[in-house]
Amino acid sequence: MHDSTSHTELGRLVDALCDRSINEEDAARLNDLLANGPAARTRYLEQVWMDAELFASFMLSEASRSEDSATEMALAHVGEALSEQRGGSPKSRIDKIAAQPLWWLSIAALLLVACFGSGWLAFQGAQGHGPLAVLGSNQSPDSDAFDEPRGKIVASITGSRDCRWASNQVNVGYGSLLHAGQLLDLKEGLAEVTFKNGARMVLEGPSTFLVPGDDRATLLSGRLAAAVPRTAAGFTVCTNRVSIKDAGTQFGLVAYANGGSEVHVFEGPVLARAIDARGQEVSRVELSATEAARLAPVATDFARFNADGDGFVRTLARSIGPSEGLLAVEEFDYPVGPLAWQNGGFGWAEAWADLYSANEPDEPSTNTVAEGSLAGGELVSQGNRAIQTTQFNRVRRVLSTSLRGVFDVAGMVEDQNGIRLIGKNGRTVYVSFMQRVSEISDGFYGFELHRGDGNPNRVLSIGYGAEGTGYGVSSNYNGVGKKEGIEALFAPLDGEDTKTHLFVVRIDFGEDNHDVATVYRDPDSLLEERLCMPAATLKGNFAFDRIGLGVFDSLKDNTHEIDEIRVGTSFTAVTGQRSLKVLRVAAHRSMQTLERSEGLSDLLTSRRLMGILESGSGGLLVGASTPPFLLQ
Repeated sequence: MHDSTSHTELGRLVDALCDRSINEEDAARLNDLLANGPAARTRYLEQVWMDAELFASFMLSEASRSEDSATEMALAHVGEALSEQRGGSPKSRIDKIAAQPLWWLSIAALLLVACFGSGWLAFQGAQGHGPLAVLGSNQSPDSDAFDEPRGKIVASITGSRDCRWASNQVNVGYGSLLHAGQLLDLKEGLAEVTFKNGARMVLEGPSTFLVPGDDRATLLSGRLAAAVPRTAAGFTVCTNRVSIKDAGTQFGLVAYANGGSEVHVFEGPVLARAIDARGQEVSRVELSATEAARLAPVATDFARFNADGDGFVRTLARSIGPSEGLLAVEEFDYPVGPLAWQNGGFGWAEAWADLYSANEPDEPSTNTVAEGSLAGGELVSQGNRAIQTTQFNRVRRVLSTSLRGVFDVAGMVEDQNGIRLIGKNGRTVYVSFMQRVSEISDGFYGFELHRGDGNPNRVLSIGYGAEGTGYGVSSNYNGVGKKEGIEALFAPLDGEDTKTHLFVVRIDFGEDNHDVATVYRDPDSLLEERLCMPAATLKGNFAFDRIGLGVFDSLKDNTHEIDEIRVGTSFTAVTGQRSLKVLRVAAHRSMQTLERSEGLSDLLTSRRLMGILESGSGGLLVGASTPPFLLQ
């Protein structure tokens, strides 16, 4: 093939790779060109670098984040390879980027191209594997590096903290792809392993961990915390003695050097099986949240005891408090029982308090915590859920609006009639929650925003039947007119049912308390608000300082359930901790939609979407931490 023809072909293939439209045949051809031609490799790097610079210039205007040491380390690998091929000019550019206030964004841009823009070729090359490994070494294409036997990619290391790996695992670390049959030997620190189906494990060193395939994880020694979403049905987590195969659960697992094992359940139910050396079941135990069981080295039956939920590291999120726009969280991570006086999460000024409860003084509360979370499907959830039973209940909790409180520091608070409320002119707040009921068209139920106490101060309610209305969004405070003779604001919602729904409420606070509330039910995207169709819009005075849950006048013993309450300053801050499958699907949908739209460059807009995939309070930058196969 003539050089000019080859040059054109290479450009086409790299463009296809960066745009994620490359097929298997073209990928194989690109692999051959890069493996056998130094000029092709130079051209490849020049094109990728140019793409990264374009993306970086766009990203620098978007937002700022804190420095990430893992990102800095990954940059060093890519930068070294680039410098080898281009006489150091990329290094000088990197130095200039590092001098800028938002230098990390350019680093993220470079990593996006390296980690999934250029697919597995560049990612493995940075780790010393595959044809691109020669870019950073003196190996020839005939080196043994290309013949290293590996199974299929089944997981990746998506988080790490102060890790020290065994000396024979020099290529293992943050961002590493894990292959079927691979063994991890973590001497110190914490590492998060995420499988393709969304199952996640946090390993605590010292631990040894085997990845047999995409449907199994084996803890040989040490301890881990596992979160297995419902979509990972059939996935098994085990030690040499205990096997667990329950999706939609969260639990801790311990494997002792003497052969003993423990399982601690955070969210259940969990069925733990004792297995023998042949993998055959010899006994089993059913465990609920807060329960645990121990299997002694030579025992065949489990011994029950109370779970040690605080004894396991369950997340590597960078903060357990307000961060990156997320100001308040309630996951109902409490023992089963009364909700009143529970005081977890963050961003709150007080514990939950009963205003009304249908029970008699000597009877159990009807505002309670129930086992398990509402978040279903592919959403990853923590803790339990709130549930209200019978027909005369309200429970409420005050947010932190005091001077120097979290909302005041965020610039969200103003004084209205002597009350410090979230509602400062010109600011926007987002509130999200999960909601489910057992009956429809039955009495009143609602997720409520209040200013102070009492029904007249209910500024917003999402549910059924406030003041005679149907299923929808209503307000008792500062109504601006009548609707069918009812002195209240009301906007209907379509399709009341008994399914779990995710709501995101956006409130734009305007001058003279002319606020606008936009309500999304089951938003089309968890990443891009512009892709979501509002389910209802209201105008009024919606400043608030507390959140309430209510159910009244039920004729059918309705149960009202709420979970995963979040309050923040951006859409993605409150849309929850998503599984990687959700992120992948949402990003793909966002790309398809925006690439058909007008405005900013389609290429740059698409790259931004594929790069900034925030995951709950952790703010996960998928482009810098998640390998390509999870986004394909």
